[in-house]
Amino acid sequence: MFGRETKAGKEMFDLYNIAEKPKLDYPKPKPRSQKEIDAEKEKLANTKKCPQKTVIDYPDLPRPERPVFHPVDFIPKRKNESVIRK
Repeated sequence: MFGRETKAGKEMFDLYNIAEKPKLDYPKPKPRSQKEIDAEKEKLANTKKCPQKTVIDYPDLPRPERPVFHPVDFIPKRKNESVIRK
């Protein structure tokens, strides 16, 4: 920190002591007409939808037929003589 009694303090005070703040001229926002607002809404409505929400319908692929088993098929049966001899 510098006080105003030193040379550096005086120079800092002269640099940063501004009597009036600079006035900035900001442009005023232009009001949009209803036609412009409607045109913008229509333009947004015609844009593409979110790709993550796109639903793709894939065709059903033919599946190989699986053999159908019934509970009766799992009951042990008598073996033929030829099977036993092998």
